[in-house]
Amino acid sequence: MASNAAPFCSALTDELLAACLAIPKSCLASQSPPFKDLIGDPQLFLAINHVVQEAELDGHQFIVLGPGRGTTATHEAARVASAGRTIIHFEQKYKDGMFRGNSLQALKFVSAHHAFLTYYRQRAWPLMMSTSPLVAPLTSSLKALLATENVTGLFDSPWVNYFTELYLAMCPRGVRVIFTTRDSLAWAASRREHHSQGSLDASNYSTHGRRLSDTGFICPFAQEPAVLDPFSLTHCARFARHRLGPVANATAQTVLPHRLPGNAALDNGDVAEPALASAFEKYNAYVRRLVPHDGLLEVDFFSSSQIRPVWGSTSAHDEWGSLETKRIRTFLREAV
Repeated sequence: MASNAAPFCSALTDELLAACLAIPKSCLASQSPPFKDLIGDPQLFLAINHVVQEAELDGHQFIVLGPGRGTTATHEAARVASAGRTIIHFEQKYKDGMFRGNSLQALKFVSAHHAFLTYYRQRAWPLMMSTSPLVAPLTSSLKALLATENVTGLFDSPWVNYFTELYLAMCPRGVRVIFTTRDSLAWAASRREHHSQGSLDASNYSTHGRRLSDTGFICPFAQEPAVLDPFSLTHCARFARHRLGPVANATAQTVLPHRLPGNAALDNGDVAEPALASAFEKYNAYVRRLVPHDGLLEVDFFSSSQIRPVWGSTSAHDEWGSLETKRIRTFLREAV
């Protein structure tokens, strides 16, 4: 496969340059931003890249990534994608279309991810200018998932918050992307309505009385053009470093007036629906800008109004879901 050269790998040196050059051109859409703009935390990327390049992939030809935000039928997509392989959705394990219990290794990183966000939620959030505390727990869990649990697919939070790093590290080994989406305003309303109550586990509670993971992370500067992925921790942290710098102890409102209104908590549930829908649209556009069409399957399980049910089917929704399921299975079919 042809590797990348300038301008995609421009301004890079040493190990980061070597890793960039190893990414085939076929992994990138024509409108993809340069590597230096895509990777918010180079050390996190390199750590992931090292783990992935050593993985066996359980005999599969490619890894499956599901970058769709939660509440876009990611459960159903993960279940369908698990035919013949092991898929992780959040901390849950699917194999051959069946739920196989929770993954201990996935749970370890989910817990570390939540602890990281809760720590900063309970303090002045501008201090969140480094994602380095996540390098060790993420790579440790990822290595165990790939090597011990034979996982070859990742869906839903917290994995989608590191989609860029995972995608670029995994693509040289082969990646297929199942991208679940839906109408942005409907998604924002559903996300806030159905994911606003936390569990009774006090260790995962925020200062606002609900678990941060229930609605998900959003960068307070999601509207800024420099924040390519509004749900990425590394993109957000890099933006904070570049814009806040030595004034990290100042309030975000003073430093950057374009902060999302009311979003001091880094949480989707604290953002008004129109702003949340806008961030969702921005994210979806970003994924399409990064991943080439032939490696991306976009599915919408919520578009049943586009067809009429056939005679004898239960509903247009069921009929449409069946069609989307068939598309996923066809897309993931491996060469014999």
